[in-house]
Amino acid sequence: SNFNTAVGEGSMATGIMNAAANNTALGYNTLNDMTSGARNTAIGQGAGDGLTTAQRCTIIGDSAGSGVLVTGGSVPNNADGTVAVGYSALYALTTGAGNVALGYSALSAQTDGTYNIAIGYEAMDAMSTGEDHNIGIGYGVMGTMNNASSVTNLAIGSYALDHTSTAAVHSCVALGQGTLGAANHAATSGSVAVGAYALG
Repeated sequence: SNFNTAVGEGSMATGIMNAAANNTALGYNTLNDMTSGARNTAIGQGAGDGLTTAQRCTIIGDSAGSGVLVTGGSVPNNADGTVAVGYSALYALTTGAGNVALGYSALSAQTDGTYNIAIGYEAMDAMSTGEDHNIGIGYGVMGTMNNASSVTNLAIGSYALDHTSTAAVHSCVALGQGTLGAANHAATSGSVAVGAYALG
């Protein structure tokens, strides 16, 4: 292992580092389980503390990216290239590729979904397994969505597409605060709503 920088108690401390290189960890228990990951940056208490082999991740915030982030080789494969900024952002991620979460608890339950973008306080925070290609921007956007078949949705605005829960809602466009707020069954799929509370 070469060219690693660790600042803080428990930072890069417990993992058996083998070929880990060019990593930067700043804060208590950051990148704690690192084994062979490379070119990762983690800042904040417990940030990336479960990251083992993933590469080129940027994790900033208390408990952000705490799942066991693993790599499969080339970027983006598995969790390589993950961007998590904010308290508990992408907290549970293990293998999902190409995810970006910015905000308090954004995408915090997601484990293996891919290519999701969540920006906002508690944005998409209930998604847990298999949701792919969703984009949510706003406070609580898609906040209850939790179904592996809920894919390719676009929601912009506070609480937009927020009440889907475990319904398999896909291919929706919701633009505006509270738009498609009542979309709680699969028949809503493919809907387009523009304007505050439209189809809410």
